[in-house]
Amino acid sequence: MTTMAKAIQQELDLGLPGEVTPVSYTLPADMEYDQWEQAGRLIARIGRASRWWIGDWLLEGEARFGEKASQLMDSLGLEYSSLSNIAWVAKRVPPEVRREDLSWSHHEVVAVLERPEDQVKWLARAAEQGWKRDELRAHLKGKEVRDPDADAKPRAALSPARQGLVKTAIEATANRWWNGLTKDREVEKLVQDQAFRAGEFERLANLGMKAVLKALGSGA
Repeated sequence: MTTMAKAIQQELDLGLPGEVTPVSYTLPADMEYDQWEQAGRLIARIGRASRWWIGDWLLEGEARFGEKASQLMDSLGLEYSSLSNIAWVAKRVPPEVRREDLSWSHHEVVAVLERPEDQVKWLARAAEQGWKRDELRAHLKGKEVRDPDADAKPRAALSPARQGLVKTAIEATANRWWNGLTKDREVEKLVQDQAFRAGEFERLANLGMKAVLKALGSGA
C-alpha cells in the first residue's frame, strides 16, 4: 500500500477490513463469510445513514457559518443544487421522527406533512404494513390531513349484476390477451423468460383494471 493509499485509508476509517478508497473497496483475500456479512451490514447502515448525515451537516453549517458553508461546498466539489433535496428532507423531518427501519425515500414522502405527529403516524403505519415507498405515497396522496389511525368507511358490496359485469370483463380481457400471445407465438417465451412473463402479467393486470372500470362505469 502506497503512502497516499494509507492516508486515504486512515481518512476513510470506517471500521471495514481491507482497503477502502473513495472509489473502491478491496476485501482481504482471507476474509471469512462472517466477516464479509458484518462488513455488508456496516456498509448498508452507512448507506442508509449517509443522507441524514449530509443533510444535518448542511443545515447546521449554513445556520452557523452562512456564506462560508457555501464556499466550503464549492471547494469540496459539492453542488448545492444536487444536495438541496437532502437538506430539505432533513429539515422537514426532525431526528426524533426518523426511523431506522424505513428508508430515506419513506421519509421523503412524509416530508410534505407539516406536523411531526402526522409524519410519525404515517411512518409507523408504513413500518407496520410493510409498505414500500410508492405504496406509502399512494396511501398518502391527497390525504395529508386525514388521521391514518381513523377507521376507513367500509365499501358497499357490488350488486350481483355488477359482479357479473366484472366477471365478464375480466374473462373477455384474459381471452383476448391469451389469443394475442398464441397468435404471436409468444407462449413458449412466457414460460421460459421471467422478465417477459412479469411484463406480460403486469400488462394483463392493467388491461383487466381498465376493463373492470369501463364495465362498472356502464352501470348495472
